[in-house]
Amino acid sequence: MKKGFTIFEVIVALFVFAMAVVGLMIALDTAISTGRDIQRQIFLRREIENRMAVLEGGRVGDLNRVTESKNPPVKFTETVQREEVLGTNKTLLDGFWRVKVEAEWTENGETVTQEASFLRFGQ
Repeated sequence: MKKGFTIFEVIVALFVFAMAVVGLMIALDTAISTGRDIQRQIFLRREIENRMAVLEGGRVGDLNRVTESKNPPVKFTETVQREEVLGTNKTLLDGFWRVKVEAEWTENGETVTQEASFLRFGQ
């Protein structure tokens, strides 16, 4: 009776071990990628909310401002424009402004945008 493993048993064991390692590497890569996506989304939401809060508290007037962040590279466009609002009797109501913040970045070679806006009253 022989003691030890045959070469075939060793190769099968190495193959099973290699498949387990490959599976773990794929899972780790997916987890890291998902973490980066979540961090980017958190950054974008906070930045858009901060910019909208600044525009909400400031003076009302036409605005079109473009700024860029370096890390992550995102272009932000802040606009404030008059908006025509009709009342219940179809009359034009003066003093309404559309405040909008738009974020634009490149992800996997494609341009992606996210925006938020609200209507503000002010003279």
